[in-house]
Amino acid sequence: ARLEFAPMGDTAPRAEIVPVFVHCPGVTELPLLHSSLAAEVCVVRPGTIEQLRRAPNPYEEWLDFERVRPPLLVRGRREGDRFWPLGAPGSKSLGDFLSDLKVDPTLRSSMGVLCDQRGPVWIMPLRIDDRVKLTPLTRRPLRLRLTPASGGGDG
Repeated sequence: ARLEFAPMGDTAPRAEIVPVFVHCPGVTELPLLHSSLAAEVCVVRPGTIEQLRRAPNPYEEWLDFERVRPPLLVRGRREGDRFWPLGAPGSKSLGDFLSDLKVDPTLRSSMGVLCDQRGPVWIMPLRIDDRVKLTPLTRRPLRLRLTPASGGGDG
C-alpha cells in the first residue's frame, strides 16, 4: 500500500506556464495568466520620469527600455530564479521574495515572471528588478500594462 498526501480540494495539477514571447511594442495574450500584456516604448520630456515612477497602478510598470535586453518573455517561476527587487538592498531568490511578501504558496505557481536575456525584470504584478528601473537619465521608458482577460469587471 502507498500513502499519498495532496492539498485538499486541489485534485487537478496546475498547468505549467508555457513561455510566451512578448510583442514589444504590441499586445501579447497570456492565456494561462488569464490576462494580456501591453508593451509600448514611449518618448518622454525631461523631468517627467519622476511622475512615471510614482504610477499608482500595480498592473502598470515602467522600465528603462535601454537597460532591458530583449527579447522579453513571460514564463512561470523556475528553481533558482534570482532578482534584485526594486528598493531592496540587494538581490534575493524569488522564493525568499515571495515569502517576505507572504504570498500564498498556492498562488506562487500561477505567477508570471517577465524576463529578458539576463533574467527576471518583473514579478507580475508585484515588483520590477532594480536594474531596469527608470532613472533621471531614462530617455525611452517601456510602459507595461497587465490587463485581466475580459470576463466581467469594470475594465
